[in-house]
Amino acid sequence: MKAAPSRKNRTAENAGVVETSGEFFADNSAIEPVCTKTGSQPQLLFWRDGRRVGIAPQIRRKGKIFVPFDVHPTVWKAMTLPNGVTNRGSSRKLFAQTTDLIEEYVGIPTADAAIATAWNASTHFADILPSPPSLLISGFDMHSAMILLKLLSCTARHPLILTEVDRNALRLLASLQATLLINQPQMSRRLRALCFSSNYRGIVLPAPQGAVLGIVSCKAIFVGMEPGWLYERGVPLNLECSRSNRPPLNAATCVRIRNHFQPWWLSHRLRNLRSVRQSRYTTSNLASAMSGLGSIFQSCTGNDADLEQQWAPRLQLLEQNAVARQCWDPRGAFVEVVWPPLHGEEKEIGVSVLTEGINDLLSSRGEIRRYTPEEIGRLLQGLEFATAKRNFGMVLVLDRATSLRIHELARKFKVCQKVAGCPDCAELPGDESAGRE
Repeated sequence: MKAAPSRKNRTAENAGVVETSGEFFADNSAIEPVCTKTGSQPQLLFWRDGRRVGIAPQIRRKGKIFVPFDVHPTVWKAMTLPNGVTNRGSSRKLFAQTTDLIEEYVGIPTADAAIATAWNASTHFADILPSPPSLLISGFDMHSAMILLKLLSCTARHPLILTEVDRNALRLLASLQATLLINQPQMSRRLRALCFSSNYRGIVLPAPQGAVLGIVSCKAIFVGMEPGWLYERGVPLNLECSRSNRPPLNAATCVRIRNHFQPWWLSHRLRNLRSVRQSRYTTSNLASAMSGLGSIFQSCTGNDADLEQQWAPRLQLLEQNAVARQCWDPRGAFVEVVWPPLHGEEKEIGVSVLTEGINDLLSSRGEIRRYTPEEIGRLLQGLEFATAKRNFGMVLVLDRATSLRIHELARKFKVCQKVAGCPDCAELPGDESAGRE
């Protein structure tokens, strides 16, 4: 028999206790966790009518009692929270100082520092964005990457610097609305796919005891020199050209930076929550060519023209480079080569025939590398296609499962045209060709 709840528990149930890592209400009031002097269990700040109402261990609001999430004390201690809310000036001034900070300590060009600043702004609205962008940090030098992650832990919302992240970690940290700053260059392909496929509002992940939960969050991931990350949806930031003559970033400096920027960024969040939530992420002329990232950056930075002029050209260049790389991506070429036989009468196609077709197509676009059938076979295996062995060699079986996966890749790489009568083509772009010239 289940024991009757204690008087204390009955009171909590009647009052409707809600564990929270931040709330935003219809009347534009908000609740935010803030750090304590001990750095353990945080308190809650209540914001209403453009000012701080108070800070307390719990806040009663609309018949409910809001308390910080009950997690292990080490989690709150590792997470950087503001010690309050302070408006030190305009958002434009905040963005400029953050850009200067990153440029000075990481030693990267102003345009790259501006992109990092715009991404940092998006972390402060990750709980209301449909799909918060990820920052993909590449380069040989892990030391430079750690400097950037430490700086972001002083400016991002609810940041946690992590390594050895797995599926369970993503699930356990989801409720904290944490910005995950991950140093994990050797992240597995499966976990990498989960990080991106789950990062859309409304998608849930199976959890223990039959539950489901969403694990949407902002992430900055140091990916090293792993080439597979080049094709993921995110904001690439390369540290290869960072300067060596940078000031040291010690613990005392981090505390000073954190105390200056965290309350200021919280002020920016609280003053702009309503406008970002109401934004439809429409693009301006500068951002019209960017695949949604520019629109998100604009919304989260209040369409700040000065900052946009710094990050927009670089983001456009990154997109152009991504399109160029995709032209030589054997995965996209594979989809284009297999598309006609998939929609024809053939039931299978030899890997050697695929290899020849892929090499010919890439060669016509200026690629000088020639792939072997063994390499294409490993590519098919990496894409989770089932192959079969015949007397003359390996073949790709053109069955229903293969068709679904090929169409999925066609949407991802924006190649190939719809084929009349094919039910799997329904979700491809309209009647326009998505293929490459």
